[in-house]
Amino acid sequence: MKPFHFALEAVLTLREQKEQDAQQEFGRRLCAAEAVADRLATLRRDLEMWREHLRRCFRHGATAAELASIQGYGGVLAEREKETIAELSTARAAQTAAWVRLLKATQEREALEKLRQRQRREYDYEEAREEQKVADDRASQAAGGGLMTVRFMDSETI
Repeated sequence: MKPFHFALEAVLTLREQKEQDAQQEFGRRLCAAEAVADRLATLRRDLEMWREHLRRCFRHGATAAELASIQGYGGVLAEREKETIAELSTARAAQTAAWVRLLKATQEREALEKLRQRQRREYDYEEAREEQKVADDRASQAAGGGLMTVRFMDSETI
């Protein structure tokens, strides 16, 4: 019997590649979103340190010019925080979209893989049936043990 051949092997290979590409893209999007989240965490720590510094300045009686300068820096930090929050939202949306593409690519590959497995099981089953048929034929020939059936003809049929 000829060896097993999956007619859609090339398509399966393409789907595997598409899934790998989707995995890599998701990884890049995840890293990008985490980098933005880290920057946001750093900004928020900076904001908290700024607030503490502002409180100390109020307690120790800083001048109006010093307080204005400190508050101006706080405004810059707050604006950066807003921008980074928006950037994080965009990065998380891109991450989610990449995840959806990865899920779809995985499902498409798995569907072809299941088809391949089913066809392989059917092939193996048919091959086993053929082998059993050949074995049965050999066994029946061996059981005959060389006995030949001879037909005698009577003189009238000649």
